[in-house]
Amino acid sequence: MPSRPLIGEILVQEAIVSPASLRRALDEQRSGPCRRRIGQVLIENGALQPRALVEALGLQADVPVVEPLGMPVYPPTLWLVPRDVAERYCAILLEGEDGPLLAMGEPSMPQAVRHLATYVGVATLPFAVAAADEILAAIARHYDLGPSRPRALKGLAPDERPPVLSPTGQELDTRAMLGRLAKGPGKPLHDFVTALLCHAVESGAERLVIDAGAVLYVYDGLATEIMDLPSVHAAGVVSRLRTLLRLEPGLSKAVSGRWDLQLGHTSLRVKVIATPGTSGGRIVVDLADSLGQAESPLSLARKVDSSWAALTTRPGLVILAGPEGAGLRAVAASVPGAFYVPLRDPAAIDAATRAAESGRTVLGRVVAPTIPEALARLRDLAPAAWAVANVLTGAISTRRLRRVCPTCSQLGEVVHACADRLGVMAFSAPIAGFGCPECTYRGYRGSVLAAEVVVADDALRDAVETGVPLRELGLLSRPVADRSIQVDAAARAIAGQTTMYELERTVPSKAAWSHRPPEERHRGLLRAVTQPPPEAGDEDVSEEPTAPPGRDRPLVHVVHPGVAERAALRTRLDGRCDLHFSWASTLIHAEEDTSVMVIAHGAPGGWNPSQIADIRGSGCKVVLLGPGGDLAKMAEAFALGADDYAGGIEELALRLGRWLPERRRDTWREAGGP
Repeated sequence: MPSRPLIGEILVQEAIVSPASLRRALDEQRSGPCRRRIGQVLIENGALQPRALVEALGLQADVPVVEPLGMPVYPPTLWLVPRDVAERYCAILLEGEDGPLLAMGEPSMPQAVRHLATYVGVATLPFAVAAADEILAAIARHYDLGPSRPRALKGLAPDERPPVLSPTGQELDTRAMLGRLAKGPGKPLHDFVTALLCHAVESGAERLVIDAGAVLYVYDGLATEIMDLPSVHAAGVVSRLRTLLRLEPGLSKAVSGRWDLQLGHTSLRVKVIATPGTSGGRIVVDLADSLGQAESPLSLARKVDSSWAALTTRPGLVILAGPEGAGLRAVAASVPGAFYVPLRDPAAIDAATRAAESGRTVLGRVVAPTIPEALARLRDLAPAAWAVANVLTGAISTRRLRRVCPTCSQLGEVVHACADRLGVMAFSAPIAGFGCPECTYRGYRGSVLAAEVVVADDALRDAVETGVPLRELGLLSRPVADRSIQVDAAARAIAGQTTMYELERTVPSKAAWSHRPPEERHRGLLRAVTQPPPEAGDEDVSEEPTAPPGRDRPLVHVVHPGVAERAALRTRLDGRCDLHFSWASTLIHAEEDTSVMVIAHGAPGGWNPSQIADIRGSGCKVVLLGPGGDLAKMAEAFALGADDYAGGIEELALRLGRWLPERRRDTWREAGGP
């Protein structure tokens, strides 16, 4: 059996370190007081980057290299290996394509693989190599189960506690739960309902819904089906739930309001809506307020917020437009003292109109996808359209987006299709991670509202009164500051609050009446969302770097202490730009003809906001290089867009490569940009 190559041979063969550096490291290793691994000596001498060592270990063991913080885990399997054992071996079980995958910091330990396989109950485990610090960070994330238990109820009898399948208690054992119902009526039915409520509370669900025998939890505004009740027991479960909530007996009565719910020693004030129907009908138990999970606050851009405040502090009718579950209840709750009324029929519209005429602020709820469609529906239902037009002061439309978990989210990529659908310039947004205890392995935690506000003027009120077509209503319903709901949602994605998937799932496409050519798109609440249209006579308004006068190629100044990173950039960008390097941001003395300044977060001096502002003020483009978790902080602190940030050397090289000319010295002046 051929022996594996030594790690030093691999490093020299792959041109990662020089032979001279390896010889010096070997001499230091032999002369040192304790035997250190050659890779560690090279890292301490600055001749080798930790990531390069990990890749070399993968080549030596002929196994893949993985990033454990960006891969999923299957909690029941993960927790079969005790935490102290995982830390001792610097290994963690991940969820691979074909089952469990063991990530190890030191792959030359076959006895460790065999030992860990016995915990899982398999003969052998496929394994991969990962950085030791990333493995330890993943262990700390996934073995800390405290955040996954938002609330623990006390005082429950053993039979009243829910059977679960994992140490976090998140996975309900539905088979064992349904087995309780098979024991017959009476106490088993009571225990089932109590255990179901207990599990909903302890797992952090916002609402428990039973609809025609289907049991659902609502997390972050999105319903998840838990189980289907047998038809012979569905009505009995709803009846027992009504009894536990002390509602009026009988399944034929519709009930709504707030009631006290007693679970063990804990008393919860919950909102309940119960309606009759098949298999016991529908009952909704809202737990959000009692668990401190009230709906997302209405957070608007500055100009939009001032307009909304003006609308809701004077008499008149304000329309709340959006589908069910769009978060309009949070909007109504944010306006204390306002009269809230669903505008479902002419009688409700007439009552809202009279209340507005009497000097009250009225929030009228209309189920419609957009504000123009809500106004058209209101006009068609109103007994007198002129009366509605007289009191109409404005409207708001919202969508509820799940907030991505900041602990396990990952840096995303630009998706042009989504940007085109929303009618904005291309942008990037985070990607929901594979889950962690902080988000109870959902990838999302909480929610945020995207909104647009329209202030009614005389032209819009006249259009409502005269009954103009929907397209004309849309043209007159211009959002405040051109902040349409599509732009607001994209801005929240860029800020790292939500994902592109949520935008695709929730936010409507740009309306037919809002179609405008690219040069007339929304002008500039966030440079990363949109860009200003070209001024008349301007041939090129690109913000990309251009070659300064007197140079054939642009000058890129990189502030980075890493030798390997500098070498990688030289290789990738050779012939396309002139590269200057500094090891600390405090030593920057940017030449007047610098086109791009790249500053690494790990460089001595880091990111200095005043320094970055001065560099940008001189006309030089700034790109910040740092870990993906700093994206939201960077956007807030430095007011930079998605193209002004790179999560690593590879991403930086790709971004600069889009802006720089091809490898010919005479093409930059002709190209004039990317």
